Amino acid sequence: MQPDRVQIEQMQLNIPGLGQEAANILGRDVVRRIGQKLPSKLRDARLSNLQIKVNIPPGTPRELLAEIISEQICRSLQ
Repeated sequence: MQPDRVQIEQMQLNIPGLGQEAANILGRDVVRRIGQKLPSKLRDARLSNLQIKVNIPPGTPRELLAEIISEQICRSLQ
């Protein structure tokens, strides 16, 4: 793996009411944000399985979903 790269082999997001295209866009945005936020000390870490439950308040605007999800994932890794 390249030093400035985060590789996520599989990520499953269950978000009711989100169509396939919107879900794909959201997933790519979450991965991009994780790559930007993840501390360098964790970039070489290999995790075989990580399950995180992210609670999103009802009525959260769609444009904030990737930020909230990526923030909580990165926080759980530290």
